[in-house]
Amino acid sequence: MKKQLKIILIILGTLIVIILLDTLQARIFKNSPIISWKEEMADEDSYVDRGIIIDTFYCTKEKDIQTISWKFKGSKFTCPIDNVSISYLRELQNDIDDILIQKKDYDNFSASYVDEENKVLIIELVDNNKEEQNWFKKNIMDSEYIQFKQGEKATVSTMDFYILKPESHDDIKFNDYYKISDRTIYLAGNIEEFYVIPENDIKITLKHYMSNICETFDESIKSITDKLDKKDILKDGGTTIYKSKDKDITMIVCKTIDGNKDIFIGDYSLEYEQNMCK
Repeated sequence: MKKQLKIILIILGTLIVIILLDTLQARIFKNSPIISWKEEMADEDSYVDRGIIIDTFYCTKEKDIQTISWKFKGSKFTCPIDNVSISYLRELQNDIDDILIQKKDYDNFSASYVDEENKVLIIELVDNNKEEQNWFKKNIMDSEYIQFKQGEKATVSTMDFYILKPESHDDIKFNDYYKISDRTIYLAGNIEEFYVIPENDIKITLKHYMSNICETFDESIKSITDKLDKKDILKDGGTTIYKSKDKDITMIVCKTIDGNKDIFIGDYSLEYEQNMCK
């Protein structure tokens, strides 16, 4: 038994030494660990070799010009993209929102919005110091397209909202947007994003608003429907249809006898259909 344990420990020790030496040679000779696998990045010309301890990023800034970065596992680093698009910045914003949803105890985030003129994503922090910025980069997202600014704790009192439509769309098939417990918010295919403006003309996505600003799901929805016109209440248990022609928004808040409490959001032309709230 002792002999078998000794053999196992020798094998494990050997593997650890091999991995450490492989990591060391990658840094010394400026290449990838031998024990690694390749993954493509958002920029088709860039890629990352995933190692056991470190990841090696090959970021293409210009044609045939690469920069190499080594980051420990778990890093939020992403390769910069030349001529970054507004849609990429919005995707980056949505990725951050998804991470923040999982970090409900993090209360230093104030707001985020895309600065379309300078092509950066603005992140506002309640305490905007270097320590908090570094924490955000390490635990939420690290990108050269993020710019930090001083923010304030968001409140609901001066809240406003609007929808962003894509330049073109083929249909209005509903997509899962936000889910919590047994409730789901669906966005119509002709809605690219739902933005909420808690205060100071700083916009955040609806999913972040739902997760971080209001205490409950129902409170979040009520703060929005209070600013819409109630158009109809169905006889299925209380499903309510809200609209605003000025904001080009329709919200169908399900409340059925069977217990369905989903939310359907579309533009002003959206009408209730029999397959909703099922």
